[in-house]
Amino acid sequence: MNKFQAIMIAALGSVSALSAQSVDNISVSTTFAFENSYVFRGAQLAEETFMPAIDFSADNVYFGVWGALPVTGAGDSEVDIYGGYGFELSEIVSLDVGGTYYAYPDSEDFENDNTFEIYAGASFDVLLSPAVYVFYDFDLENFTIEASAGYSYALTDSLSADASVFAGWVDLGDAGSDFYETESFDDYWYYGVSAALSYALAENASLTGYVNYSGSNERQMYSNDKSEVWYGVSVTTGF
Repeated sequence: MNKFQAIMIAALGSVSALSAQSVDNISVSTTFAFENSYVFRGAQLAEETFMPAIDFSADNVYFGVWGALPVTGAGDSEVDIYGGYGFELSEIVSLDVGGTYYAYPDSEDFENDNTFEIYAGASFDVLLSPAVYVFYDFDLENFTIEASAGYSYALTDSLSADASVFAGWVDLGDAGSDFYETESFDDYWYYGVSAALSYALAENASLTGYVNYSGSNERQMYSNDKSEVWYGVSVTTGF
């Protein structure tokens, strides 16, 4: 059994134990997605990738495990374990704080290649639902700030159309430059848009197809292009 399987089985066990309890304020969801490219903050990290996820929340606390498993081509397997606390500051403003542990099970130096990042953000219950987040990775010593906005429109009772935009700035610092093995990624900005159609398969299950575009002032990690268009499909179920 590899490290990724162990992490996912442990997470599934935790979720199963929580689901078995009749606690009204606990919600659990699973997502299974496939994308023909894995792009993170303006950089292509892998080609065709399977992306499973498990999430649960209890009141204002949430926890999740997300994986990126490349099917073909370049890219390494990745497992992200994250948790946080979100709360309403007012009727309009909500705050969110948390952390993410990025693990790379296939790495020959598993312990040293993994990184830990903290984040804090604010979202606003107004037109286009704008949000601003800041991130800091202690191991890579990099700082990221990202702003986003989006809109969802119900086409029918079961079908909705969603669109979002985002833009961010990253200062990788010395450790980040060493990690990506290039100096050109130091201090760069990125942006992107996404369009999606979501169909409700049942009360707690949905199917979503989407197309994304991301650009950057630096080249993609696995190509010489500074932009990427990719598509994906996901199935989400809740319990």
